Amino acid sequence: FNVNADDIMIFVSFYSNKNLIYGITNVCLTLSLILDLKPLCILPPGTKNHNFIKSLCGNTINSRSLLLKSLFKNFIFLTTIFFTINKIKLLTLTINGVNIGKYIYDAILIRYKIISIDKINFKCRLNIIIEVAFYFCFKQLLLKYNVKYLVLGDNTYRHGILLELSKKFNVKCITPLDLNAFRLSKYNSTKDYDEHCYAIKSQYLEKIKNKKEAIRIANDYLDKRFSGSIEQHDILNAFKNKKFKNKEQFCSDYKLDKTKKIVSITPHIFCDAPHAYPHTLYSDYYEWFIETAKILSNNKLINIIVKEHPSAHLYNEKGKLDQILKKYNFNITIIDPNENQNSLIQATDIIVTCGGTIGLEFSCVGKPVILAAKPPYSNLGFTIDSESKEDYKRRLLNCHLIDNLDKVQKENALLTAYLSYCNNYVDLSKIEIGSETILLGKKFDKKKLFNDINRYQKVNIKKQYIYNYLHSFIKSPNRLGLKF
Repeated sequence: FNVNADDIMIFVSFYSNKNLIYGITNVCLTLSLILDLKPLCILPPGTKNHNFIKSLCGNTINSRSLLLKSLFKNFIFLTTIFFTINKIKLLTLTINGVNIGKYIYDAILIRYKIISIDKINFKCRLNIIIEVAFYFCFKQLLLKYNVKYLVLGDNTYRHGILLELSKKFNVKCITPLDLNAFRLSKYNSTKDYDEHCYAIKSQYLEKIKNKKEAIRIANDYLDKRFSGSIEQHDILNAFKNKKFKNKEQFCSDYKLDKTKKIVSITPHIFCDAPHAYPHTLYSDYYEWFIETAKILSNNKLINIIVKEHPSAHLYNEKGKLDQILKKYNFNITIIDPNENQNSLIQATDIIVTCGGTIGLEFSCVGKPVILAAKPPYSNLGFTIDSESKEDYKRRLLNCHLIDNLDKVQKENALLTAYLSYCNNYVDLSKIEIGSETILLGKKFDKKKLFNDINRYQKVNIKKQYIYNYLHSFIKSPNRLGLKF
């Protein structure tokens, strides 16, 4: 790389999967070449995969030594946190104006596969100290080097701390990197941090030149999605090889009152980054679900149904929803976890979610969605958004009065789906990140990966598809590299 050694691009390689390591590293190295920046990779504190990472990027720094220095240097501060931290203090934990607590909270949930944190035990306290120490490590790097860009595979958990630091230090950031759909998002200004990383703006919809064609493409995509033909673990688990039921059959099987509207609470994976969506009204998905169920239970004019998240088994959450419902004795109809998600979409009248993708799917078939956060498809006129818990509660209690979407709202939902899933589509067989999709629960062929790497190395980087794609993305005036 012929780059200016004084200007740095930092990226992180805290992954165990070699396919993920290679794909993200290749994106980062290509971006460093395009941006004329020296790449600096932060290695994980363990030693696994260090040699593999170093074979891809020769300029690395080991986070373990930084972590030990940080623990020693900030011992008194960290000790105080250890003994005084509680749930509320953790969620609002801010150091030097940088809010990092919500990322640490989420990191503990996913690490131990727990659905919520009530009391913080000894093990959690140790994890909090480690994550705060990482904050000081990352901050030191940004103070030491002339960092122009951060490129992060994710914008949650430990990566989220770096994202907040990029905002604090006014360093441009690219995150997250979705290798399967090959989507990226740029954070170039302070206001970008107030939006979801993949947020679709109303002006984006207006810029689409051929809206009729865009709607056709979106409908074709949704047909494939609802048939389980899209290779993504949540989609496969929700739709693949599952029998569809029409509304009459669905209501009959679950003994629902056909004179009342059907309202579905659609749970998220409880441990999967509940603070990934901006402006979430509740402290986590568990609290959101409990409060939503309590409020809706007071509305006697509706049927309330709930179905376990299709990928619950991948997060050790299979059966957790049943346990919650039994604990609180909610009068809610439980839908078979193996039910086709499309049966639920077609039969249900109203969906309630923080911001799951089902919300956009549901809007595209012309039905109302009540949100408890601001996902990328919110605030576009076809979802029911709430600025406070009071607004949210009022909407739930009166949800039986909500009408279906009108023609314009449904079209805007489809245009949003087009921009989200179809507009910037990349054929993964062309792009040089490894030919296998990165799916949870999938076993990978290491030999195939190394064969891919050898094949890519035979082509000059500037003639590779990934170089031209990322060059276009960097030059694009919008955050997502959309083409209108």
